[in-house]
Amino acid sequence: AASISITVNPLPNVSFNVLPSFICDSTPITLTGFPFGGTFSGNGISNDTLFPYVIGIHSITYTFTDDNGCINTTSQSDTVRHLIASLNNISTACVGSDLTLNASGGDYYSWTGPNGFTGYTSLVTLTNVNISDSGTYSVHVTINGCPQSVDLNTQVNIITPPFVDFTGLNTSYCINGTPSVLLGIPSGGTFIGNGINGNIFTPSIIGENNIQYISSNYFGCPSDTVTKTTVVYNLPTVTINSSLGTFLCPGSSTILSATSTTSNFLWNSGSSADSIIVNTDRKS
Repeated sequence: AASISITVNPLPNVSFNVLPSFICDSTPITLTGFPFGGTFSGNGISNDTLFPYVIGIHSITYTFTDDNGCINTTSQSDTVRHLIASLNNISTACVGSDLTLNASGGDYYSWTGPNGFTGYTSLVTLTNVNISDSGTYSVHVTINGCPQSVDLNTQVNIITPPFVDFTGLNTSYCINGTPSVLLGIPSGGTFIGNGINGNIFTPSIIGENNIQYISSNYFGCPSDTVTKTTVVYNLPTVTINSSLGTFLCPGSSTILSATSTTSNFLWNSGSSADSIIVNTDRKS
């Protein structure tokens, strides 16, 4: 009979320095393995240094091989957390509108603002705001397990809805008369109506023309509309008749009578009557 003796060596007992459950900044951490001489692996590992730059949960493993070729590993998990907070910047809002402030990057939020305003969520909304709600809004942001905190501020100005009007429209025009340039108050709105092209009105349709100016949304203030009316008149037609016809003798007189679609007349003699007497010169 033959026999052989086999020795089963135990696995090496391996460990490395305990990592904090939360790593709250990006300062590199030196890792020390026991026994010395093993290798570290995992996200953010370079040789025996952990660079906690990537936010999230990471597994760090230490592997050691002893003189007998036996290999053992040990692992630890850590959570990398960095407080990178931000706050949306709303500089202006309109009276009567809703104002929403939104912070991000943390786990806990504490808001303060004008009129005793407080809030404890990342997103807070003020409804039906008024002038007295103007001022500085602040939020204190923290994250779970880390001592870091950030204070953010934003300045809010509450405004009243603007007065809406427009200028440049005459009360009346003759058909195809000189176009008018219209100016909206506040600027940025839209003109609509007969004869409108952009902000130019051309009197092209006879009769009453309603021209509207619709203001644009102004810092949350709803759009408003103002309407003005202008009248476009057709060009008058005029007929002139002579009581003695169009062929007269020297020294004779005739009555010139005008008829028209309008009741206003102006002769080259300066008369505004609807008829005038014209005398011809007598030649010797």
